[in-house]
Amino acid sequence: EKTGKVIHQNTLWVKTINANGKISNINWSMIYLALRTATNSTYPGYLWHEAVHWDPRAKHWIILPRKQSNTGYSPDDDEMRGTNLLIIANEDFTDIKVSKIGPIEKQYGFTAVRKVPGSNNLYLALKVKEVKDVTHSKICLFDLNGTM
Repeated sequence: EKTGKVIHQNTLWVKTINANGKISNINWSMIYLALRTATNSTYPGYLWHEAVHWDPRAKHWIILPRKQSNTGYSPDDDEMRGTNLLIIANEDFTDIKVSKIGPIEKQYGFTAVRKVPGSNNLYLALKVKEVKDVTHSKICLFDLNGTM
């Protein structure tokens, strides 16, 4: 809710679809809690992420949160919760490392990330700004050391 009260935990589930089209629902609440703990975003704080990439060769997850807060949700404050966080996690999320990419831009948060084909650790990411009636997007190239 706009007050920050949790009304359900439906967003803590993910869906997988196999090659035959079978859909599975998986409860990721413990994984999300581990990510929130690693980023100091536990309740009443929050971590909002859309930019997630699994690297099958390196066997790690790359997660770039869109927004992060260690305090409760407020619609006005939320517009300034953009992050520059880079989360790298192993396959089962038992090893989570958090670092930063470039400077913080509080109005911008990550919305997509993909590995650059043929590279070892170069990634492209989209960042978006949605403040009041203003919307901007930009693209950035970074490595896993956090260099933009």
